[in-house]
Order: sequence, then structure tokens, then C-alpha cells
Amino acid sequence: MRALYNWIDRSEPIKGLIKWSSTTLASQRGLPVIAALVFTVLSLVVHVIAALSNNVIVSLCGFGILHLGIFIGFLGVLLAEPLGRG
Repeated sequence: MRALYNWIDRSEPIKGLIKWSSTTLASQRGLPVIAALVFTVLSLVVHVIAALSNNVIVSLCGFGILHLGIFIGFLGVLLAEPLGRG
């Protein structure tokens, strides 16, 4: 397990991803929250379609989209302060 942790800790692609996301999100701090709002509205549309069609699979997709939106929104709120003004 320690070897896996060391590999992840020293991984150049992960390091590059973290640097890129940090600089991108620092300049556009509201982007995750806007994306969460879009996912929430999309989820509402999918839920309405699921209610009209009485399809369980479409309903499950709606719940998945909703939870993804909630996760992205919370992540955006949590990262807004540590990333600073950009």
C-alpha cells in the first residue's frame, strides 16, 4: 500500500493535473458552482421526462446527474477560498 501511495505522490501526470486545475480554477472560481447549477437544471429536466415516461432507468440517470451536480457544487464552494483571487 505504501508503494502505491509513493507512486501516486510522485506521479508527474497527477502533478500536472493538479497544477492545471489549480491555475484554471483560481482564475475562474465560480465555474464549479455554475457547472453544478447546470447539472441540477439538467437533472430536473431528466426527472420530468422520467415522471412522464414512467421509466426507472431515466429516473436513475436523473438521480446520478443530481448527485454529480451536488458534488461539484460542494467541491467548488470548498475550493473557492483556498485557491484565492486568481
